[in-house]
Amino acid sequence: MTTPEQLAAASKVWMYQSSRPLSPEEQQRINVEMQAFARQWTAHNQQLKAWGGVLEDRVLVLMVDETVAGASGCSIDKSVHFMQDLEAKFGIQLFDRMLLSFKNTDGNVETIPAAAISEKIEAGALQPHTPVINMLAASKAEIDTRFFIPFKDSWAGAMFL
Repeated sequence: MTTPEQLAAASKVWMYQSSRPLSPEEQQRINVEMQAFARQWTAHNQQLKAWGGVLEDRVLVLMVDETVAGASGCSIDKSVHFMQDLEAKFGIQLFDRMLLSFKNTDGNVETIPAAAISEKIEAGALQPHTPVINMLAASKAEIDTRFFIPFKDSWAGAMFL
């Protein structure tokens, strides 16, 4: 089984944010399914060096080390269908890109819809330096070094500050 540590820093990343936190049991089941998918994931009949798992109780991540073999359109389509299957199986939404996850004052990660961002800013719960999950990370290196970024540097900060 491939681990994230075995993948190149430039490995391509796809991130899917759950509409709600996942229970420990759900995380365990999803991790098993994602790792099984990653083990059998191919592009043009070539095995991809890949990993999949859950981070921060709500972010599903697929990584592919493209120094070994690159993901193709068909292989990416397979991963999207796999994620859609997980959505249905676990009753979660993974394709809502208008969600923001941030660390609240208790240090816990909270996910809100974009419509609630202004309210959180007014209440002081979201400030320029509040850590938010960087759903625009495109590589393993970005996840390793910039998984959380200041709100002001996020897509939402650009829209609301």
